[in-house]
Order: sequence, then C-alpha cells, then structure tokens
Amino acid sequence: MDVRAAGAVEAPLKALADTLDEARTDARRCRACAAALDGARVGYPSDHSNPGDPALLDVLTMCDNLVRLESDPVVGPATVLADIVRNRLVTRLDTQKHHYQGVSLYAQPGRPKDIERSYIFVEDLAEEDGAAYRKLALCKATGWDRIALNPLIASRRRAS
Repeated sequence: MDVRAAGAVEAPLKALADTLDEARTDARRCRACAAALDGARVGYPSDHSNPGDPALLDVLTMCDNLVRLESDPVVGPATVLADIVRNRLVTRLDTQKHHYQGVSLYAQPGRPKDIERSYIFVEDLAEEDGAAYRKLALCKATGWDRIALNPLIASRRRAS
C-alpha cells in the first residue's frame, strides 16, 4: 500500500458517502445500494477457509458492486474511488483466493446474522465505538461515518 496516495481517496469517498446518504430518500435506490454494500462483506472470523469480518467492506468489491447499478448516481464516485484504490493506493496484492482486494472500510452490519458473527461490531459497545469512530480524520474529512454507523437497509421487514 502506498500511504502517500491515501489522501487521494478523500474526495471520491466523500462524494460516495454523500451519494449513498442521498439514496436513503428513495426506497428502491436504498435497497440496491444496501445490497451492493452487503455484497462487499467478505468472510467471517470463525471461517478458516474464508476469514474476515462482516463489519468490514472490501472497498474494491463494494465499488464494483455499486458500478453494476449502471444509471444510479453512485456509479461516478464508485468508479473514481475504485480507480484510485486499484491503481494508486494498493500497489501490490498477493492473495490465495482473491476474496480481498487490499483495503476495507468499517460499516456496521445491518443483518442480524452478520451482527451476531462480527468480532468488530459489538452491540453493547456500539454507542461508545460510534462516538470514537466519528472522531477519526477519515470520517471528519469524508462523512463516511454517516454510512458506517447508520447502515442502509436492503429490505424492510413486513409488519405482521
């Protein structure tokens, strides 16, 4: 990873966070974006063949999933962010199964099974951890905490 290129992700990540936040106003867009983000949650702490944590989003997988939404406004910022991560930030990547593409972002899981299986997200500490997360320079510069701490929901439960 070339940490000198890390600053280059600030503007596109801010644009992506803003666009994802705007998607909340349209149920169809919100569901599609939430599904794209959920599809970037790779692995579980207890799965030795596919380790990871559902509280992390693989950035390039997330961007690739969002770009597939074709006409959605998230496509532009996701394309720019992916280009910077793929071509400037991650300079070398050696993986056995290619599940991970080099950089992850925290995003609180929204699905109960992911919440239960995460080692990073602990419901009892969510408020405390959230307050600390909002203070990170990345969150202050990009507003990513609006997405990370308030998950987009892919589907609504029907009232019975």
